[in-house]
Amino acid sequence: MQCQETLKRNAVDKHCLRCRDCWDLCCVDCNKIFSGEDFRKHVTCISEAERYQGALYRPKKGHNKATPQEIWTHVIRTIAAAPPADMASDEQHLLRLVSGMSNVPRKLKKFNNICKNSFRNAAKLSVVESLFAKFDAAFKANREAKQEETKKAAAAKETSNVLSAAASVEVAEVAATTTTTTTTAASEFQWKKSLKRLLKTQGGEMKVKKARKMVFKDFLASNPTNLLTKEQVKKDFVTLCKSSKFVFNEKQVALAKK
Repeated sequence: MQCQETLKRNAVDKHCLRCRDCWDLCCVDCNKIFSGEDFRKHVTCISEAERYQGALYRPKKGHNKATPQEIWTHVIRTIAAAPPADMASDEQHLLRLVSGMSNVPRKLKKFNNICKNSFRNAAKLSVVESLFAKFDAAFKANREAKQEETKKAAAAKETSNVLSAAASVEVAEVAATTTTTTTTAASEFQWKKSLKRLLKTQGGEMKVKKARKMVFKDFLASNPTNLLTKEQVKKDFVTLCKSSKFVFNEKQVALAKK
């Protein structure tokens, strides 16, 4: 950071050997600062668009899914950040070199060729094959973990759909129960006779609102087994008292003329 030199990841180690001031490193993509060898743990980073757009950034459709090559690179850098305790020193040395590459081949033959061409003495065949086997095993484990996550997500979604369907059935059953209760209450109480008796005392005509209140009081006084609320009676009053003996209009109800 002191020398302000811009380096590729695989050139950092060589630069640090000859530059005494190089202790802090800054990622040119996310601007995070890393001291010493902490940069090795920086295995994933944001894109340039995400950095500059900030909260306004929206990934393009289909671009938020990592490619196999990106996952492969991520696996290699993750291993390089925390090498297994049983990894041989020559493997660790080659690992540090390989982890700085941006496009490591996913086939053993191509991986061996690029190691020979780039790292020469560090790329012994036995070391290359052993290191590649570790990369491949970690990559497959990552893929299996992702598949398991996908299965769990699908199962959770299916469970949610089942619960939603069950909730819909329950709502329908409650509605059916309410309708049944209304019908039962209507059969227990003689709504028509109550309204007819009331209209006769009021000269044969009165406001629907007043008639409904008085008939409802009569209903409560009858000690019904199934109690209807004021809202239910308000909603179903005309239906409960439906008869050719009454004439309902918007606000009035009257005895039908003979």
